[in-house]
Amino acid sequence: MAEQSEDQAEEALEPAPRRRRLGWRLGAVAAILLAAILTYAWVSRKELAQDLITRELDKMGLNARYRIEEIGPRRQVISHIVIGDPAHPDLTIERVEMQLVVRFPFPGIGQLTVVKPRLYGSYHQGKLSFGSLDKMLFGQPSTQPFRMPDMVLSLQDGRALMETDYGPVGIKAQGYGHLRDGFDGILAATAPALGAQGCRAEKATLYGSLHIRAERPGFTGPLRLASLACPDAGLALRDVGLQLDVEAERTLDGVEGDVGFKTGPAALAANRLASLSGTSRIDWRKGAFTAKYGVTGKGLETPQLAMASLGLEGAVRSRENFARMEVEADVKGQKIRPGPALDRTLRSAAQSASGTLAGPMLEQIRSALLREGQGSSLTATATLRKTGATYSLVVPQARLNGTSGQALLALSRFQMALGEGAPRFTGNFATG
Repeated sequence: MAEQSEDQAEEALEPAPRRRRLGWRLGAVAAILLAAILTYAWVSRKELAQDLITRELDKMGLNARYRIEEIGPRRQVISHIVIGDPAHPDLTIERVEMQLVVRFPFPGIGQLTVVKPRLYGSYHQGKLSFGSLDKMLFGQPSTQPFRMPDMVLSLQDGRALMETDYGPVGIKAQGYGHLRDGFDGILAATAPALGAQGCRAEKATLYGSLHIRAERPGFTGPLRLASLACPDAGLALRDVGLQLDVEAERTLDGVEGDVGFKTGPAALAANRLASLSGTSRIDWRKGAFTAKYGVTGKGLETPQLAMASLGLEGAVRSRENFARMEVEADVKGQKIRPGPALDRTLRSAAQSASGTLAGPMLEQIRSALLREGQGSSLTATATLRKTGATYSLVVPQARLNGTSGQALLALSRFQMALGEGAPRFTGNFATG
């Protein structure tokens, strides 16, 4: 009986080693299958990647041609990319290289290198279009606030051509750095001629530096025009320059910064200006615009008035996309004298009244204005308000002093309203 019990015990112990051997064999088979799958995936990685890229492009409705150069666990390279009609493509890229990084829960792009992209677009009747790319760029709007991609971008020799209702515009851009903090590059644009609503700008150029700091894109550089002419309005400007130093909000729904400007000779109908310059600090977001400004004009000549210099300082505030606006100004002028038309009128009136009491009086007025204007000065404060189609001008005080120091004209509590009906004036004035 004892021997029988021992035999039964030995038989009971045998299944455990067998189970272990079976489990080892199954694990070995699974490892071999996994290795085979990984080997197949590695050998066929280009074909698999091409199938995946093709499916994704089909989902976006893009007709694209490309060549897969390299597919690896951390580096992927695609070249000879053509999107759209090959005869007239919307986008071509010589080479794209992606460096992948491990992120939770899925891998992400750590660095994207784009070599010689060429983008073609249009702007007609107020609509921006990039052909077959429109569905991807302007498709279903996102409900999430815009954020710059979390990656490093290396953009090499990027160019674009925009065909617009106003004329063609060529653009060039390149740069390197993290798109949320640390990107630096350049942006340049040129338009040989731009025209709209009877106006024409010649040789427009933009060149400056791009940067992104704390997810806020910025631009610093000049915008220049060789000339701007609007013959129907009698407007002509030469050597126009804007110096921009601006930053956008991280959500791209606002901009702030400094703007400086300077022009050469300017004309508006019969009015002339030797030069105009100034600076402004602007803040524009969500339909509201605010600016502090300082403007100086030199060599102002009008038919009725001439002035050696005119300076304006103040602030501009607007709401509802300029439906409501208020402009405050402190005005200073130097060497104000009669313009040629007013001087001819006074001289003609004096000659016509020769031999009467009015003749000598008119001649004295003309001589006094010319004499007092040589060293005259103007100071004033004014506020212009616009609400819809109604305008109002308020001048709390204004004073024109002649060379002798005498007040030639003084205004106080002056108001003017323009809108429906005839203009309305109120206020006090005195002359010397």
